[in-house]
This record gives sequence, structure tokens and C-alpha cells, in this order.
Amino acid sequence: MFTRTFTVLWIRRGVLSIKIQVWPNPLGEREHCVQMKFNSIAIAAVVALAVMTQAAQAQVSDSQTFRVIVPQNISITAPTPLVVDTHDGTDGDFAMPPQLWNVRGNVAAGVTVSFQVDSPFVHTTDATQIIDASMNVASPINTVGPAVWTSTGATTVATDYAGGSNTATVTYVSDAPGRGDFAVSVAFRGGSFGSFLAGSYETTVTGTVTQN
Repeated sequence: MFTRTFTVLWIRRGVLSIKIQVWPNPLGEREHCVQMKFNSIAIAAVVALAVMTQAAQAQVSDSQTFRVIVPQNISITAPTPLVVDTHDGTDGDFAMPPQLWNVRGNVAAGVTVSFQVDSPFVHTTDATQIIDASMNVASPINTVGPAVWTSTGATTVATDYAGGSNTATVTYVSDAPGRGDFAVSVAFRGGSFGSFLAGSYETTVTGTVTQN
């Protein structure tokens, strides 16, 4: 045997009635009714109590975290891709205007930056005409951050075409995050003016920065 249960709710004259009907019931009666009546005032009191309980549990304090992600930046930037100057006609080395290279490295162990003269000066239309180049890289200026920059060797170097040394390098290392401007000065080592072919001569300086 199975039973079915029916629940009926209704409101009349401010009174909520609930009727639970079980059919058939174990007593064999046609219906068994349980009827409960609740006064509307009592119901309102229960609802009000629930609302007051919820209000009492409302959150009165909170917090929010703000996070900034700083990307890693290791870079080296030359001020201009080409520097052009006219020899002043005097004997000895002809120094070109210093160029400020910007170097940045915001890593904990710092960076290593190298400046290399890639070759002696070579005549642009007659590659047999070669003049040595020298380069000076002074300690950085306009430094920002805790980094201390230290040279690992000579800060003034030169090529030696006759001796088979066609490159020259200056290297600095930093020990913490920081940035700075390196003054790179290149000189044309022509010696006695008038002893070398007229025309344009070129060399290239390459800067490289790596994380320590």
C-alpha cells in the first residue's frame, strides 16, 4: 500500500491555515486532516525576527588589496644611429662628440654592459684605407637606483690594425637595479693630418647588456 499526501495552504480573514491530507490513512478513514492556524500577527513577528537576525549578522568591515606588476626591463639605447663630424685638420687623434647611451636593468643582481668598437675606421669607398679607432667609456652619469656600476678593465681602449687587433671593448657591471647614461667617446687615430686619404671613414660601436 502507498499513501499520498496533499498539503493545502490558504489565508482567510488574516489567518493562515495549513491542511495536510493523507490518503488513504492507516485508520481506514476517508481522510485524515491536520489543520493548523496561525494568527497573521504571529507570522509577522516571525518574519521581523528573521530580518533583524540577518541585519545583526551584516558585514561591517572589509579590505581590498592593490597589486602592481612591474615588468622586467633590461635595455641599452644609443642616442642616434649615425654621428657625423668633420676632421678639424690638426695632427693627432681627432675626438668625436661624446654620445650618451642609456642603460637600464631592474633585476636584483644587476647587469653587465659592454661597448665594443667593431673595427678600425675604414674608408667608405676604398676599403684599403684603414685608420685605427679609440674609445673611452666613462663611469655613468645621471644614475638612478641603488646600482653601483664598476668597470671590469680599461675604460679607454683602441684597435690595433697593424697588430691584428681589430676590436676593442669596455665593460661595466652593476650590482642592483638601476639605470644610467654612459658617455661613449670615439676618436679617429689618423696621426699626421695629410698622411691619409681624404673622404669618409666609418666604424661602429655596438652596445650589449645582459642580466647578471
